[in-house]
Amino acid sequence: MDNLSEILLNLAVYAPFAFAVSLAAFGWLGGAKTAARAAFVSASVSLVCALWVCGNFYRDSAGVAGFLYAGRCWIFPELALSAISMPMLALTALVGFAATVYSATLEIKNARLYYILLLVMQGGLFGAFTSANLLWMYMFHEFALVPTFVAM
Repeated sequence: MDNLSEILLNLAVYAPFAFAVSLAAFGWLGGAKTAARAAFVSASVSLVCALWVCGNFYRDSAGVAGFLYAGRCWIFPELALSAISMPMLALTALVGFAATVYSATLEIKNARLYYILLLVMQGGLFGAFTSANLLWMYMFHEFALVPTFVAM
């Protein structure tokens, strides 16, 4: 990963998962406001990174047949961004940010669990739209799908 866009693509996808794990592990230290702030920071990081990657997509992907590949990061799968998935990544970042901002104005009974599920769902959506193969796309899709049923 020698390109800034590759690093930012990995950050946009994995930041919601990292913040969800930190909320699950250390969320008991703060209340609903702390969980809302952590979700807001995660959504902001993902929004900025995704919009940067989408804005520089055509400049960075010119040499590799229209794909922007982000190299493997430890055990995580390889991510790829194409001209079809690029607008979906930008829309997911915008809608995820809007949902996080709007949910901060609501009275939520179990806010920590709600924000953990919201972040896992956002990370799953980012991963599903940027997966390089079908297996990981399905896995990320399940990460996005399961929190919608748990939250009901």
